Amino acid sequence: MRSKELKAAPARQDCVWIATLRKPVGIKGRVAFAWRDPFSFDSVQLSEGSFAFIERDGLLVPYEIEDLEERGDGSATVALGLVDTVNGAKALQGLRVYVPQESVLDAPSDALYQGDLAQLLVGHYVEDEAGKPVGEVLHVDQYPMNIVLTVARHEGEEVLLPLSDELLIEMPQGQTPSKDSPLRLRIPEGLL
Repeated sequence: MRSKELKAAPARQDCVWIATLRKPVGIKGRVAFAWRDPFSFDSVQLSEGSFAFIERDGLLVPYEIEDLEERGDGSATVALGLVDTVNGAKALQGLRVYVPQESVLDAPSDALYQGDLAQLLVGHYVEDEAGKPVGEVLHVDQYPMNIVLTVARHEGEEVLLPLSDELLIEMPQGQTPSKDSPLRLRIPEGLL
């Protein structure tokens, strides 16, 4: 029985990537659930009847959580609605799990994790450490332990720039792109 009905899927910018689905566990469709650092079982509100969103083909698809069990190694296993076979679980292997931002109980202080702020950088302008314009953020790719910006240079070419706490000098103010409030980065030598 569902304890909560899903009215509408939240917008991507209102969700946080918290985990990645790993290999099937058992024969009834359970899947290993690997937390994305810094999230854990204690920092995210997930319970039977709530919904998680799995990224499939660029879309966030809702799945009801039927059961979630913490494992001793810091991971978890999850039973998802409509996934009741090993093949169904295998089809989800490697996919990202998102939850609405309000489901994160203990939000990390790291600005790059809050509400997947990195996705909100699309359209913002990038400057180097000296304040020289680099270009505009076209796309943000999030990999395990790595965020990469695709930036359109003023000359028309595209470059890939890493984004991390060590390289971040200043985040733009507000969500509306403005040349007056750029993303300032230390850009590793040889990337431009």
